[in-house]
Amino acid sequence: MTAVRGPFTNSVGCNNTALDPDPAVGYAKSCYTTTTTAPPPPTVTLTASPASITSGSSSTLTVTSTNAVSCTGPVTSTSGSVSVSPTTTTTYTETCTGAAGTTPATAKAIVTVTAAQTGFTPPALVNPVSPKSYGAKCDGVTDDTNAFQSAVNAGDVLVPAGTCVINGTIWITTSNKHVQCQGTTLKRTTGDAYNMWAIGSTSYNNGVNYDNDSIVGCNFIGANTAAPTFTLGTRQFDIPVETYGRVNNFFLAGNSFKQFFGQSMFQTYSPTNGGSGDYIAYNTFASCGYYGPVFDAHTNGYIGHNQLVDCAIGVENDNTTQATGGNIIEYNTIGVLYGYGAPDMSAGAMLTGGVTQNVNYSTNIVRNNTISGTSNGLGAHGVQPSRLIIGTSWGNVPHPAQYQNNTCGTGCVFTP
Repeated sequence: MTAVRGPFTNSVGCNNTALDPDPAVGYAKSCYTTTTTAPPPPTVTLTASPASITSGSSSTLTVTSTNAVSCTGPVTSTSGSVSVSPTTTTTYTETCTGAAGTTPATAKAIVTVTAAQTGFTPPALVNPVSPKSYGAKCDGVTDDTNAFQSAVNAGDVLVPAGTCVINGTIWITTSNKHVQCQGTTLKRTTGDAYNMWAIGSTSYNNGVNYDNDSIVGCNFIGANTAAPTFTLGTRQFDIPVETYGRVNNFFLAGNSFKQFFGQSMFQTYSPTNGGSGDYIAYNTFASCGYYGPVFDAHTNGYIGHNQLVDCAIGVENDNTTQATGGNIIEYNTIGVLYGYGAPDMSAGAMLTGGVTQNVNYSTNIVRNNTISGTSNGLGAHGVQPSRLIIGTSWGNVPHPAQYQNNTCGTGCVFTP
């Protein structure tokens, strides 16, 4: 190109090379740059909830990403969730790819699997005594309440076979107290006597913990009927076993319960802190006034591997001042014949992680339970379905429990 006289502008390469080796006077040159912005790299997170499960349970893997075009792994989209049920501890990997020229992003999540329980080991008895050594007859007629209380006051208790009438309340008010039955029936001939066994203290805020007590292998029979009824008042508290206050790690296993009038067969209770870590497993419950086992104001408890007919089961706080959280309800089987005695929830049997309004149940887990059946119409409230109740609609619960792998079978109504 030949330079011309007069002003002239152009663009040249950024090495400032002139358009001509001998430019004319007045020639002006400029250079330009082209800026190319590199695409942002992708990011990805993979979480497992819960991160630890028992064999047969499930965990939810959730992927979130930014700047990703595609992802591969347990989740095949750039965001979303998938349920997994590993039988052994498993590491999951999610890889997301971004725009050309970027490095893929990878995230991992581990789901730890532990074996499901297949039985229980009862606490060891230390120098146990027999209620018969303190005057119990266990003849099915004589009220043996006082003899049982004396035996409990003396140490661990081993109850021989027989039918022992308990029409009063036996209190366990110390830690590490263990009661075991040898095929014994503990019978009540009245529905107006409150608890049969009470653990802890009704001075709920006395600052005392009651730890590691147990009742194992007893057959509890109340004065209700096979088609149970329920009324408010004294009979509402015809409860065979109840904990009061800060009772921790109470062990209730291998027992059978039937035909009590009360609002539960086993329950925890405190206005605020009802203890932690109770283990309620491998029991049978039938012909309940309302609940079989229920946690009220309790944390980190376990209700598992129980068989129930005509009972409710779950977690149920009275109000927001009571503690809850970390409870697990799993591998229970719930059926219906006549239906439980209470009119509540329009059901013959019920499974729930909590329905009291405004209570935060979100860290309780209800999983791998089976509930089914419809009552036969011969019970207190006619034909009623069994129900699995979540509580978001029925109870307006803003933070319901976690529900995983539960089976709502024939005759069961799933109720949000």
